[in-house]
Amino acid sequence: MEKNAERRRTKKAECRRTKISIAEENEEGPTEENKESRAEENKESRTDQAEECKESRVEENEERRRTRKAKQRRAKKAEWRRVKKAKQIRTQKAERRRTKKTKRRRMKKD
Repeated sequence: MEKNAERRRTKKAECRRTKISIAEENEEGPTEENKESRAEENKESRTDQAEECKESRVEENEERRRTRKAKQRRAKKAEWRRVKKAKQIRTQKAERRRTKKTKRRRMKKD
């Protein structure tokens, strides 16, 4: 769990760093001779980075969904156990009442 959280944080930090570096490059402005090649490289790197960030978000969402579903399953099972136990206790109490009543009736007859 901690390992996954750490991985998410590093991935997000990586995404932020690349966004910042791209923004800084755009502010500085490339020289005229390298302008076209840099623009192409930036475009490729941006699309690659965007895809990686999107994939990591998708993975994080899937992981959250899996953990949420597992948590719901555990809660459901625990609820069923509680219900089962309560039902068992009710039947035991009813059985005791019945046996007490029959004992009393027998005592009265004798």
